[in-house]
Amino acid sequence: MGDTGVMNCYEVLGLMRGASVEDIKAAFRLRSHMFHPDKYENYAEPLRTQLMAEAGKEFKKLTAAYEILRDPARRTAHDRELSARDRQAGVASVRAAPARASTRRAASPATTADGEEAPRRTRRASAPEPPPAPPERDPQILVRPDRLDFGILTAGSTGRLALKVQNVGGRTLFGEVSSNRAWVTVNQRSFISSSVVVFVTADTSGLRAGQAYSAQIVVKTLNGGDEVVPVTLRVAATAEPQLAGAPSIIDFGETETGTRKVRTVSLTNSGSGTLIGTVATRTPWLALSEQQFRANTFSFEVIATTANLAPGEHSGQFQVFSNGGPATVTVVIQVPARDPGTGLASRTAVGPAPPPPEDPEPASPSLETPGPALQRELLARILRIEPESDWERDLLMALTRMIQAGRPLAPGELAKIYELEARGADA
Repeated sequence: MGDTGVMNCYEVLGLMRGASVEDIKAAFRLRSHMFHPDKYENYAEPLRTQLMAEAGKEFKKLTAAYEILRDPARRTAHDRELSARDRQAGVASVRAAPARASTRRAASPATTADGEEAPRRTRRASAPEPPPAPPERDPQILVRPDRLDFGILTAGSTGRLALKVQNVGGRTLFGEVSSNRAWVTVNQRSFISSSVVVFVTADTSGLRAGQAYSAQIVVKTLNGGDEVVPVTLRVAATAEPQLAGAPSIIDFGETETGTRKVRTVSLTNSGSGTLIGTVATRTPWLALSEQQFRANTFSFEVIATTANLAPGEHSGQFQVFSNGGPATVTVVIQVPARDPGTGLASRTAVGPAPPPPEDPEPASPSLETPGPALQRELLARILRIEPESDWERDLLMALTRMIQAGRPLAPGELAKIYELEARGADA
């Protein structure tokens, strides 16, 4: 609503002025569903009363805006009012400069008939006006991770991953979560919160073996923007190892500077055979207690160290490469701002963070940092390997890119190259 008191019905419904009748109906259905007062009757007090009051106000505005825009005659009149308001705002801005100049001329000292300056009238000093209150921040949505990959699932099985929806702005988010495919479901379709974790389930019942599938999770909010999260998976064609248990996100929450947080992750094989793979990270403040495995149940610790992190939220990742499929895990940690008067004391009390654990099977220095000659040798050996599955081909392509970029290879990655070479020699 502007200075002239004209409510912009398009802004209320989140539309542009050229919106079609179908767009107007769809926008009203979505927003009226979210803001209908009956939706909040089951909330506990005092939140129930607050939400119903706020929803009632918004619902009246939505209904009024919809009734205007659905009627062609009233919509035409409303468009004229908005255009007149825009023109009036433009004229007001043009007249502002001459008005200020005339004000300065009027403030010049007055003179008498003899040409002498008239005595000035003294004015009592008025009390200083209080500073204006800072404007309230609008909500702003942030979704982590930005994609969900369920890896390889057996036909008829299900997978479950977490999605964090967070408000990094002000006020409270009103939103809905939905999927565009029947085989992807969410445990919570609507939310009113500044931070919520939604669990996404993929059900392969009815999906064809050996096929890759994709979907989208759509997070729509009424006041903080929208986000679309891609979802992918592959249904195993034959019995083979399948990686399970890798979370999509690890949220360490708030952690003081100079400390560390530890979270245990357990990987399992939900298929057949033996699960073989490596775990790696390139995030400086993350460390992993184990980096390679050959077992159907494997646990390791994810260690986040905040010694060198500035205040604020930090996000990193670690990857799992295995013969049962890959996985990427997003790690989030929040470092609070320290009190300037007590920052040094708290740092001394906490003490320095212990160093990350060493690799249980360190690779030789010559293999960890490949020079040009070793790069050529490793690339030639990889090119001679014949992959027998899609995951082997993807892994070899990823290793090739790492070597070409000069990235040090983990011991497990080198071991995988040797293992595939030995299989080819046996054949």
